[in-house]
Amino acid sequence: MFSLVARPTNTYLDDLLTDFFKPASSVYLPSSDVEEDDDAFTVKIDLPGLEKSDVTIKVEDSVLMIEGVKKSEESKKKFWQTERRKFESFKRSFTLGDIVDVDKLQATMTNGVLEIILPKKEEKKPKVLNIEIK
Repeated sequence: MFSLVARPTNTYLDDLLTDFFKPASSVYLPSSDVEEDDDAFTVKIDLPGLEKSDVTIKVEDSVLMIEGVKKSEESKKKFWQTERRKFESFKRSFTLGDIVDVDKLQATMTNGVLEIILPKKEEKKPKVLNIEIK
């Protein structure tokens, strides 16, 4: 069974420690889901507040890479009590393998959710040759 592998994989503890020790400007790792049916994989990534123009998608060496940039809001305040919404960039990557037809990828973005359809390659059926007996 083939599956898409997301990199990097974070656990709740990783996220908690990262949040505690991260500098004010850091890399953001958006949440994602990967679904599979008979014909395709579907990757959904939550990107609230981003526009299509903020996101790039590319495939290189069988790795799907999604990158984006969101500029932080400028504030005239001198001191933040908390600043949890700030992030500058993100990168997510998924290893595709040979089962995905990269020439037929489709992507849409609706209400802050990026959806990428990764069609599977058609299985090559073994060639059957009937030989006439003379």
